[in-house]
Amino acid sequence: MVLNVIPNNYFKLTNGETKVVNKVRALYHKDDRECFLYVQPRLREYNPDFILIDSYKGVCIIEVKDWVLSRIESMNRVEVTFKNGNNGENPVAKTNKYFNCAKDIFEKDRFLLDEEGKLRFKVYSKVVFSGMDSKDIDDSGLKDVLFQPPTRCLGSDRLKKLTIDDLFGAETSYPGQVIISVIRALLFPEIKIQHKQHQLLEFDDELDEIKNTIKALDCEQEKFAKKIPYGHYMVSGVPGSGKTVILLARAIFFLKEHPDWKIKIITFNRSLAKKMQNRFRSLYNDLHLMGLHYENISISTFHKLAMDTAGIVPPHDANSDFWNRELPLKALEKARPKYDAILIDEYQDFRDEWLKLCLVLCKKQEYNGTVSENLFMAGDRLQSIYNPHEHTWKSLGVNVTGRSKLLKHSYRSGKSHIDLALDFLMSDGSMKKEVERFYEGREGIENEQNGENYIDFLEGGFEVINDVLNKVLLDMRYDPEDVLVLAPTHADAERLYFKLDPFLKSKSIITKDIVPGKIIITTYHSSKGLECKVCVLLNVNKLNVNKAQDKKLLYVGMTRASQRLYIHARDFESESFARQLKYGEFDQQGV
Repeated sequence: MVLNVIPNNYFKLTNGETKVVNKVRALYHKDDRECFLYVQPRLREYNPDFILIDSYKGVCIIEVKDWVLSRIESMNRVEVTFKNGNNGENPVAKTNKYFNCAKDIFEKDRFLLDEEGKLRFKVYSKVVFSGMDSKDIDDSGLKDVLFQPPTRCLGSDRLKKLTIDDLFGAETSYPGQVIISVIRALLFPEIKIQHKQHQLLEFDDELDEIKNTIKALDCEQEKFAKKIPYGHYMVSGVPGSGKTVILLARAIFFLKEHPDWKIKIITFNRSLAKKMQNRFRSLYNDLHLMGLHYENISISTFHKLAMDTAGIVPPHDANSDFWNRELPLKALEKARPKYDAILIDEYQDFRDEWLKLCLVLCKKQEYNGTVSENLFMAGDRLQSIYNPHEHTWKSLGVNVTGRSKLLKHSYRSGKSHIDLALDFLMSDGSMKKEVERFYEGREGIENEQNGENYIDFLEGGFEVINDVLNKVLLDMRYDPEDVLVLAPTHADAERLYFKLDPFLKSKSIITKDIVPGKIIITTYHSSKGLECKVCVLLNVNKLNVNKAQDKKLLYVGMTRASQRLYIHARDFESESFARQLKYGEFDQQGV
């Protein structure tokens, strides 16, 4: 496996830093193990030049100095004075701070500790002097003030003959891919996909447990989130593939690179905005420790942004035409560039006028002679339940040619769930063409949840839902917040709620948002962005078999659960989506 350099299109490196990158690339050129080189990363409030993560060796933090001896007036164990009168920090003392910071982060995660409370991998730190060789350092008397373990120094002569052991030592600790994933998620919390506070199992069971504890974006996803140059970018993918995590990681990457930027994240509806806000709030402490002004990232729905821009209050009788067209046009009349970057979640549900407003509100930035807005879009065309029309990017002035990424690895949906959902979706000829176009076919779609993912069909009235929910909570021991019930309409959701027994009523709530300690009952339309372990699809027989949007709506519902999916209908005999799903009646329609 080739060394993963992140960001892989780095720039603004000194000559010495460039030499180090090229040397490390050469060292790992023919290596088949998983390794990462982070260029100019943020380590809490610090900014080391590099962090190298090796799945055989551990972690090495590298600081590079291009100094030459003739420019140094004096140096002690704390600071250095240059002949031009400038002062700086002793680079070894500085790098020791990086080392201690990293160890502190790692040692707070119990999974990374062995039975004796020591890290399961080694941490190293090095200062590389690209303009001074070992003899210069020894003869000048700097050796004494630079000898401050654990950080060690490498002169330019050592850099020319650099080996992996020079960076890590001869010892091999074999942390492995699982621990590497945890290390990356701890160092860069914005790429964390999930973090559930479970009691960890014994070390032999670590692989299964870690999938429920911390999972980081894979290297290609992280590279895309931290891609330079800026401009228009799009990430698409199957349900649960990490699109929203990449979008948020991109926003935080912008903030790290440009602390004064105003960054706007826009969602389709309030439930998605609240979910995004909750995810972002979970990172506040990490961002604070990095010294980042997280208040420079704001999150809202598109309609809130449009109302603020237009400076109007919606009329009491506002209809869909007002929200979809009239409001965006009013906002466009008053819009001026305001944000340095705009990121759109669920772009497929945004209408053309909405995207035009986002482009106008986004400032143009120059990079290497190219001027463009920083517009980042995440979504899934197969989940377009609000906007039936496909975007024509060229007519909108959006250029994502060579700047898009398709994600086909689902971290959430169980294999049997997504297989059934795709069989169902592709039974329609036009939908099959969309799958082939937007997913590049179903081949290559992978699932993280390879364990139990159960599907059952429930026939009858609401009493069967009552029985199943009791079984899920009392016998299977799921927490209420692990359960999601989706209904065709709000009226159906209310009817179900009032039919539940007193115990289940006390454990349930009709809402679009996740509420701790409660089963969430909401509509199919409001389920976008929600995820759960157990999902109950209510009254599937009531969805319209002749409406393509209802088919996509059901596809969204079927891909919410990671473990158990229940499909309910009053009966499975009359012609309906419910019958098709239960009996596998996937005749190719419209082919």
